[in-house]
Amino acid sequence: MRIVQIIQEIYKYGSSQFVKELYREILNREPDDKELNNYIEALKKGVKKETILSSFFRSNELFSKLNTSVCNDQHVDLSKKGTIFTRLQLIIQRNRDPFIEEVFQELLNRKPNKKDYSFPLLSRIRSNKDKIDLVIFITKSREFTSLIKFNNKNAARKPHNIKEKITADMVLKKIISHYRKDKKYEKDNR
Repeated sequence: MRIVQIIQEIYKYGSSQFVKELYREILNREPDDKELNNYIEALKKGVKKETILSSFFRSNELFSKLNTSVCNDQHVDLSKKGTIFTRLQLIIQRNRDPFIEEVFQELLNRKPNKKDYSFPLLSRIRSNKDKIDLVIFITKSREFTSLIKFNNKNAARKPHNIKEKITADMVLKKIISHYRKDKKYEKDNR
């Protein structure tokens, strides 16, 4: 599962579980009661989930943890390989081009195209700070936000595996119904 898919799943949770999962997945720790309650109150007051998600990716805590773990060349805990934090640790350790390809795959579920490579932020990636800046930039992008929103709008709809059997009779009834409405409209407008 890619980072964007993990976040899509987290978005489906209620306020409390949503915040707890962001702490576990992005900051690699449990929230204390004060932190949890502050975010829950913010959600109750109408702060959007995207805003809260963005604040986690922009946090000094995440930047510090990622920068420290990469600079000290700490071994990545393989038991937590699936968390967003651990995935980011692994990605940031890559060289420039593999990093760019992987971050696009993980966050946007696609490969970068020529237009992406012409973007100034990508051309100046030289340090881990630049890499973290790109992660923040992508998570604040419309494309990333729309991927998350699109998935969760569809989650409320009828699941794809439940198929309604459409018969020829149903189609014929629908056509006749529309035909009658059109004939009635023609009569009314003469």
